[in-house]
Order: sequence, then structure tokens, then C-alpha cells
Amino acid sequence: MNRVNRTAQCRNCEEVLFKIKPSIGYVIYNCVNCNDEVARVSYGKYETVMPACEECGGDIFKVRIKVDEQDNSHQYWEPECVKCKGSPKLVYVDNDGKLIDEGVRQSLMAKERLEELEEEVNTQKEIIEQLEDKIDDLHSEIEEKDNLINDLEYELDTSKRHASKLEKNISDLE
Repeated sequence: MNRVNRTAQCRNCEEVLFKIKPSIGYVIYNCVNCNDEVARVSYGKYETVMPACEECGGDIFKVRIKVDEQDNSHQYWEPECVKCKGSPKLVYVDNDGKLIDEGVRQSLMAKERLEELEEEVNTQKEIIEQLEDKIDDLHSEIEEKDNLINDLEYELDTSKRHASKLEKNISDLE
């Protein structure tokens, strides 16, 4: 995959230095000059990066943006500390923003997936109940139609018997 590199820049003041504001599943890059939000960059579930360099503790970064030449929508933001060229630490956080380890993260993702599956199962149950109700309605309609057919067959038989009697009476009169 060929990538084109460029440096992130503030649209407002053209500054190339940023501070990182971590959040759950993404980080916000703010311009150090005008404090404008330059970008929100997505990370994985319960992932974010710390607002300081893992190596020296510096909190100002220059950001290289790597763009896939084939698909410009895929951009990879790589912050680099201006003091030591280190990077911020990737960490895991829960829904309250508290640091967690990989095991807790996996548990949270598994719990979320189970909740999604439960929701899907409940939705499927509702669909099945609706289909069962429709089937019951169709059975009732079929029963009504069967009764109507039986009534019509009885009327037809009665009419045939009456017609037969009339034909006999006509032939007796002739």
C-alpha cells in the first residue's frame, strides 16, 4: 500500500503544533496557537492515547498524516513529540475514561457483543412472534373460508336436489 505523507496543519492559523485531548475511542488534536480543534481521530474500542509523550512527558506534538494513495479516506495520524520525537502511549480506557488493561478491555468488548447479540435475539423473537400471529390469522382465515366453502357446497347440493325434483315434476307433467 503506497502512502503519501503530509504534516497536519491548523486550518485557522496554519500552525503545525498540537496538543492531544484523549477521549474514549478517539483523540482530539487542538492547535497550540489558537486552540482550535483540528481533528478527531478514531481509535479502536476503548482505545485512546495519553496527552503526553511516553519518553519525555512533553505535551506538544507535530503530526504526520499518512494517506493511502488508493483510498484518500484512510488517513493515519502519527503524533511525534517535538522535544524528543517520541510518541504518546496508546492506552485502554473504560466508559468512564479510567485506565484499564487489555483483559478488562476484552471483557468490556465481549460484554458489549453479548448485549448486541441479546438485542438481535430479542428482535428475532419479536419477528417470530409477529410471524406466528400472522400464521394464526391465516389459519383463522382459512378456517373461515373452509366454513364458507362447506356452506356453499351445502347450498349447491340443496339447489341440485331442488333442481332434480323440478326436472322430475316437469317430466311427470309432460
